[in-house]
Amino acid sequence: MGSVLAAIKKRRSVRDFGPRGVEVEKLDLILESARLAPSSSNSQTWHFIVVTWEETIRRLAEAVPFGPRAVNRWMKSAPLIIAACARPDPILHRMGQVVDKDYHRIDVAIAVEHMVLTATDLGLDSCIIGWFSRRKARRILKLPHSMEVVLLLVLGYRRDQHELPARQRRKLKDIVSFESYGTQEGEGAWGNPKTEKL
Repeated sequence: MGSVLAAIKKRRSVRDFGPRGVEVEKLDLILESARLAPSSSNSQTWHFIVVTWEETIRRLAEAVPFGPRAVNRWMKSAPLIIAACARPDPILHRMGQVVDKDYHRIDVAIAVEHMVLTATDLGLDSCIIGWFSRRKARRILKLPHSMEVVLLLVLGYRRDQHELPARQRRKLKDIVSFESYGTQEGEGAWGNPKTEKL
């Protein structure tokens, strides 16, 4: 099994971090993996803000859209948060709206997944956060109005280093069709010569 698939199988969303910090060398590799991610028309509209100050981490943890601020309280235990931001390209953004696509957000999500898998490969734990107020996060991070915080990536080492239980996932046949929705194996799906077995 390749190292990428191994990292995918190993990766978990962790919400309880120990005091150990993230090594600079590992952080550099994680950020480099984001830099190398693909983007729409190679626009690379992203910007990543590394947050290590406890006060800023606390404020980001409390920057929920509505409801009790305690929902993200666990984030305060993390030694590091990467705010994945974007400045939408004016032309691509307008083109994307025609087909109901926010390409800059898709690009940032791909870059964040690159970081997550690299972090896992390096022995780090992570959790991707989407439940936060963009307006509050922008103010906390002092972003210009032309930019937005798309996702927050929490990084560190989990407090409990025991092996995590296997994730429950649906079977492949339940989430894959060929040629049209609902076509399953035995109806020509995996028998297609373009999908030969190894």
